[in-house]
Amino acid sequence: MNVVVAAGKRFEIEPFHSMQVPQYSNFRDADHRQFKSDLDHYVTQLVLDNSLRAKRDTVEVLPKTKDQLRTYVSALRQCVEKANMSAAKREALLKKLDAFESELEKRRLNMIAVARLTYLVLSVPGTVWASVDITHKLTTNIMQTVAEAKAAEDETKQISAAAPPKALSPPRETPSPRPPFDDDLDDDVPF
Repeated sequence: MNVVVAAGKRFEIEPFHSMQVPQYSNFRDADHRQFKSDLDHYVTQLVLDNSLRAKRDTVEVLPKTKDQLRTYVSALRQCVEKANMSAAKREALLKKLDAFESELEKRRLNMIAVARLTYLVLSVPGTVWASVDITHKLTTNIMQTVAEAKAAEDETKQISAAAPPKALSPPRETPSPRPPFDDDLDDDVPF
């Protein structure tokens, strides 16, 4: 509880920001169970929100498109092997290509993996490549193929535009404080 409340205070996340960690001597088992239950409520909302956001950043790649991407990666691999660069740099790029190919085995391709591969390939100075034009063309083809797959998926699934994240809802409504006396006090006191 101390760690969660401290993080809530640091990042100004309500309701944890306004909570006080109870003194150890006043902390009961029921308090801990209630706090854990409330925390589970918030964590569940965050997990679901992150899942929806993560799905928007991926694309389902059909087998034909995967084959096309593998062809581009294979050609990029040949460019890396022929390039005039240090063995360490070559090995690092080949590992990145291997990692990207393993991403292609998943049901959905993470677009960040595509961006990462593109960034790494394009960060290598042009003078070390056997053919700069081929390397740039292959990288562009990978990005375009994935972009076309994402556009087709968005068209068919009618995914709504990215909405701003919803505010987390509390686990229960806080009852409004009752006034100490009713407003309509009458003078008919029976004594």
